[in-house]
Amino acid sequence: MNTVEEFFQLTQPFMLTHVFYEAHKNAFPNPPPPPQVPLHSHGKNKPPQPPQPLPPPPPCNPVFISKNKDDPLFWCLYVSKYGMKDNHEKAFTTITNYTNQMIKEKEEIIEHVQQNMANVKLCFKKQKMTIQQLNEIMADVLSNMKTSIEMSFIWAYYYELSICFVNFQKKFYVILDGQRNQETPTLEPTPTTVISFIKTKENFYYTLHIHTQEIWKEVKEKCVMLKGLYKLPPVSSFKVPELISLAEKWGLDGMKNLKKTEIYGQLQKYLCQDC
Repeated sequence: MNTVEEFFQLTQPFMLTHVFYEAHKNAFPNPPPPPQVPLHSHGKNKPPQPPQPLPPPPPCNPVFISKNKDDPLFWCLYVSKYGMKDNHEKAFTTITNYTNQMIKEKEEIIEHVQQNMANVKLCFKKQKMTIQQLNEIMADVLSNMKTSIEMSFIWAYYYELSICFVNFQKKFYVILDGQRNQETPTLEPTPTTVISFIKTKENFYYTLHIHTQEIWKEVKEKCVMLKGLYKLPPVSSFKVPELISLAEKWGLDGMKNLKKTEIYGQLQKYLCQDC
């Protein structure tokens, strides 16, 4: 390439000249229109606004639901004491054989209770429980039955927990207080553990709530405390307006025209029905 003319001859097919554009302009897409800027009522352009912060995430209430079908309540009580992660040598995630660990833990609990029966009886009396009830519970524990809410008092005593069992569907709860450092029990001890449950015809289903204080506030607002599971205090301890108020809280209508004993009977029937 020795001359300028030779250069233009070689490069002209690749040059976007005015003649080329007029011949091929329909092949080029039109550029998008400029964005419209909203105006203030005074006719001035609105200044750019800072980005709005995202709303905070909804409060969460982590839970533990045992997948162990053999004894799910046992594992809820176990995790409430030792935790999920490896911050304790018995933590749930450190277990390699769940069946062996459950048997070993139950044996340790039974041995401790048998060696400290006097203290257990004293704790039972504080809970207004009878020695006969204690004997029945111990027989169930010794027979290695599936852990029930009634049996959980032995766990509450051994683990020194105050356990709240709440049924949100029925709107009631009971507290099993196994803490031994109290001279006299309080009327309503603040629980260290909250376990919600559902009773169906086939089974019980349990959920351990990790954030105890958060869920405890909800329990007190929505539910009624009972002295025993599925059992109201004696009818003589109620006045008619109190029974009617309790029925309204549980969503039972048509009680105002009933007698006191009839209202009480309907409330007790409601408690014993499956969810």
